[in-house]
Amino acid sequence: MRVRFAPSPTGYLHIGGVRTALYNYLFARKNGGEFLLRIEDTDRERSTQESLDQILEAMEWLGLEHDGELTYQSRRLDIYRTLAEQLVAEGKAYYCDCSREELESRKKKLESQGVFVGYDGRCRERGLKKNDSSQMVIRLKVDDGIDLSYTDLIRGEIHFDSKEIEDFIIIRSDGFPTYNFAVVADDHAMGVTHVLRGDDHIINTPKQLALYRALGYDLPQFGHFSMILGSDKSRLSKRHGATSVSEYRESGYLPSALLNYLAKLGWGHGDQELFTKEDLIEAFSLAGVNKAPAVFSPDKLLWVNQEHIKMLPYEEIRPYWEPFLKERGIDPDRRSSEWFAHAVDTLRGRVKTLDEMAEKLRCYFTEIKEWQDKDVQKAMKKSSPEIVHGYAEAIEKIEDFTVSALESHMKAYCEAHELNMGSLAQPLRLAVTGSTVSPGIHDVLALTGKEETLKRIRTFLDYIGS
Repeated sequence: MRVRFAPSPTGYLHIGGVRTALYNYLFARKNGGEFLLRIEDTDRERSTQESLDQILEAMEWLGLEHDGELTYQSRRLDIYRTLAEQLVAEGKAYYCDCSREELESRKKKLESQGVFVGYDGRCRERGLKKNDSSQMVIRLKVDDGIDLSYTDLIRGEIHFDSKEIEDFIIIRSDGFPTYNFAVVADDHAMGVTHVLRGDDHIINTPKQLALYRALGYDLPQFGHFSMILGSDKSRLSKRHGATSVSEYRESGYLPSALLNYLAKLGWGHGDQELFTKEDLIEAFSLAGVNKAPAVFSPDKLLWVNQEHIKMLPYEEIRPYWEPFLKERGIDPDRRSSEWFAHAVDTLRGRVKTLDEMAEKLRCYFTEIKEWQDKDVQKAMKKSSPEIVHGYAEAIEKIEDFTVSALESHMKAYCEAHELNMGSLAQPLRLAVTGSTVSPGIHDVLALTGKEETLKRIRTFLDYIGS
């Protein structure tokens, strides 16, 4: 069993494309098949190396590894031409030299007569031979009455009337294949057994069925996924927010979260909401794919990302998180993996993106020289400077500057000095982090370290004293 994902390098890899790739990937991995990748780069004007690089980088970042070698349509042009000429030789296709002006004129005439508007077959029986004409194309003969029905794996029986399918072009005047012709030739050559794609391709299916029959190829099985809509129920686009993989990557989303959310966007598996990639492979089936369009929710995706930050081990988060540290001038090698793992654990449930997480850790690597007046007024009472100063003297004597030791010490200190925990923790938090909001104070002190904690307390007391 083989499936394929076939993006065009004419722009970024968008959310809809990722979901199509993901469903193909999951279907292949679940069923012990192969997931192939084909680059449909025959649009010479719009295809760019930049777009290709972005697509390949996105697929790698998402962890959707493909099997076998990449297939590039632009390297198969001679194959398409040979196949088309074979169809001409067999009487299944023909050369056409009708100009655009002629076609438009005849189209208007047919419209005025209220008949089917499509190519009128003028060149079908002319027996034209290949020549140097700049407008010579090759068209497939589509006879009336041929069976163009099929059973869609998601939508069931679908029927098309061949009378409504014109003799369509398979090779353009520039020698390049049309989309439908190249797709059929490639899917057969690659041994694709299941063509799973968006429902915007349903309209292409009858032409592809006609090509399969003309070429004598076995039909693959087809399945079409519903489209993804924006909040206003129109097709998802940039006006609904970020739609590219790179935008979510740069905003601090985990690839596992993006895959989890997109898998659920049009597929169901009971009440379960959170999945790792391995969970998805085990659970996925086409039977769970919905026919109705799905509405994209940025808020739900953000929630899923937060949940993945909570549940994934630090070592799985680290490769995706480190770039956000480096953007802030923080060298991940300045602290041990154990230190960063502890720091991440203190922020699970407090942040929704990796970018936000990196920002929350900035305080441990940045010298604090000033504090906001509103924060000082909020955290500091009249007795607070004396309380903080007294505690600073006490912790100078602590040898074991760990979370558990600090927790026991602070509790004993507050009891001995008849203080409630908040009257000490709040001003201490502000002094050490520069903010009134942080993870637990014992974690903060342990992560800051004894020497740096004392330095920050002294700087803070000098600041408010001045």
